[in-house]
This record gives sequence, structure tokens and C-alpha cells, in this order.
Amino acid sequence: MYAQEHEWEELARRWTRDGGPDRLHQVPGARHARERARCRHGLVLAARPAIGTGQCAGQVYAKLCASCHKDDGQGERRASPSIGYSIPPLWGDDSFNVAAGMAKTGYAAAYVRANMPFGVQYRNPVLSVQQAWDVAAYMISKPRPPTPPEAASELH
Repeated sequence: MYAQEHEWEELARRWTRDGGPDRLHQVPGARHARERARCRHGLVLAARPAIGTGQCAGQVYAKLCASCHKDDGQGERRASPSIGYSIPPLWGDDSFNVAAGMAKTGYAAAYVRANMPFGVQYRNPVLSVQQAWDVAAYMISKPRPPTPPEAASELH
């Protein structure tokens, strides 16, 4: 566990209590906080740790993620006649596209740490900060659909 992690949890509480990102700049140490992977539960990750090796991330994925999302990252389709997935694919043609929020490493790391493996409580995560960043980078490095033309911004 990183020493800064508790500081960022406090920052998330302040963020929520004090009216959101407009006042975040007044919190000491909040530089670039909006980019530091705030998940929907208000739990945030410490600054990005050193990026691990793909081998470590692959091992964590195989141990904690593949049982649901499968070795090939394709998730699990719903039984017919239902459509869609009961467990979403993490990469491949049916996964989220490169413009999705989950395609951003920081957001994905925060989400994964707070919500995965399935059933984990965000106040008692299973993954370390390092493992969450590594698995997020591993997942995002895999092929996925491009940004749909109708969603692309005209501003670059």
C-alpha cells in the first residue's frame, strides 16, 4: 500500500463534500487530481506507480480476472435468446472502444481496484495499487475497436 493512498481517499471525500472539481484546486497536493483515476465510488488511486512488466500483469490477470473474463479476454455471452454479455469482454471486437473512459489507464485502474474481482468491496480492495495499474495497462494494450466516426471530436 502506498503512503499517498490515504491522502487521495481524503481528497475524494473533500471533493464530494466541497462541491466537486471546481474547488479541488484549493486542496494541497491536488495537482492533476481529475486525471488521477477517480472511480464512481469516490475512491481514488495514488499517483501512478512504476509501470510493471507485462509478465506480472499477465499473471495477476490469469489469477484474478481470467476466471470470469476468460483467458482471451472475451467475457461470457448471455444464454440465448438473450443478447449481449453477462461478463463483458475486455478486449476484441465487442469490447469498449479506444475512446471509452475504460480505455484510459488511470480510470481503468481505479475501477478495477475498487470493483474487481467480482464481489469485492471498494473499501477493502483485493488488488494493490500497483497490481491495478498493471492489469489496467495490460488490458488496454490489447486490440479493441477504434473510435466510431460519429463520436470523434472535431477538436484535436
